[in-house]
Amino acid sequence: MKKLSLVQGTQEWLDYRNSGVGASDIGNICELEGAFKNKHAVLREKLGVAPIKNEYLNQLFAAGHEWEKVVRDHLNSEGWCFDPVVVHHELNPRYFASLDGLDELRGVILEVKSCSTPERFQSIQAKIPPNYFAQCQWQMFCSGLDQVLFAVVHEGTIWTTTVLRDDATIYILSQRAREFLAELDKGRETGIDAIYGLVTPEIQQLILLKQVAQKISAQLAEIEDQVKVLGEQILATHKASRIENEAISISRVEREGSVDYKKIPELSGVDLNAYRKRGSSYLKITIKGAGNE
Repeated sequence: MKKLSLVQGTQEWLDYRNSGVGASDIGNICELEGAFKNKHAVLREKLGVAPIKNEYLNQLFAAGHEWEKVVRDHLNSEGWCFDPVVVHHELNPRYFASLDGLDELRGVILEVKSCSTPERFQSIQAKIPPNYFAQCQWQMFCSGLDQVLFAVVHEGTIWTTTVLRDDATIYILSQRAREFLAELDKGRETGIDAIYGLVTPEIQQLILLKQVAQKISAQLAEIEDQVKVLGEQILATHKASRIENEAISISRVEREGSVDYKKIPELSGVDLNAYRKRGSSYLKITIKGAGNE
């Protein structure tokens, strides 16, 4: 195990994370149950083609980091000596783990998770989710240690259990990590992402803008649905087909359906192109592939 003089959350730490596989990456890369992302979403992030940030998840993770210190301080008051630290594997610096705590004297790692609901709190006590188990195994792999004190907190109540090293699981995880790094290196060397094709700054910007447009379109559609429902309620309340004042006009418009000319027998075999209006063209851009959010 080698320690790094990096502060979690800094730009230097983020740059380092994008160069390899961390403990929080491994469950996503292996697409284990409970993972927040899939492998290709992680690959895109490390190549710089990041998806639109999910503010809910950002707030959730931020709250989790706050609890890490609370739990660490609580356990230290009971005799532990946990300090947060970033470590990497003795032989491969691209395999790393940002530890919530490390008690070097006892050779124990601390991993802290927070829960927002009592149901989630109870389910983790019944069985540690596969992605969390893999995260603990990767921490032991990178540090060379044999046990993790896994702590879960909900509204101030802390539950802990010990997770022991499982070399069979670590072997599988390291194989997946090696394959992932090969894809990452290929993407950086050639500018080609095996899933998303050519990766250039212009395409990255285009993808981000398209994702913003999709997000705004979804929000706009939701707002338009709410406007329609409210408009219908107002007309129904006043038993009217039209309501108008200085600020707004509400009316119900009926439109006839379009004519299906293919169903008119007299037009069978008639070339209708001469009657068409002038055509138009537009640019169609579609975000494709796995990991699209």
